[in-house]
Amino acid sequence: MSNVLLAQIHIAKKDLGLEDGTYRAVLHQITGKESSGDMNAREQRLVVDHFKSHGWKPKKAKKKRPASKKPFVRKIFAMWWELGELGLLEVPKSKRVDACIAFVKRMTDVEDPEWLTADQANIVIEALKKWKRRKRSDVADSEKTPA
Repeated sequence: MSNVLLAQIHIAKKDLGLEDGTYRAVLHQITGKESSGDMNAREQRLVVDHFKSHGWKPKKAKKKRPASKKPFVRKIFAMWWELGELGLLEVPKSKRVDACIAFVKRMTDVEDPEWLTADQANIVIEALKKWKRRKRSDVADSEKTPA
């Protein structure tokens, strides 16, 4: 628990924009110590509670989708991510997973890529390959066209 509290203290310091001197003064005022690493868990909790009482709100951890055990599902996500990294998707990074799931649903009428059969996944993979080739050829053609 102490590592979690220590991390929260440092995140709160950053989020609240505290300069080092101010930060250490606050720590000293609350616990008598100037380093959060020297504090026990109870003291660290006091500091976190102090920061919360002064407006700091911990952000909720983003729910991360676990890696699939199915290689074809991992391939679909990897290809989708690659399209994004190449600038061929008009989707922000934060929405890529949801966009990929929606693409799979449009292609196969399957709600979640985890439920795909190998044949259904192959349809999606081939569509992504064609999409990548088409987009790359569109970019190449636009570069050949004189302005």
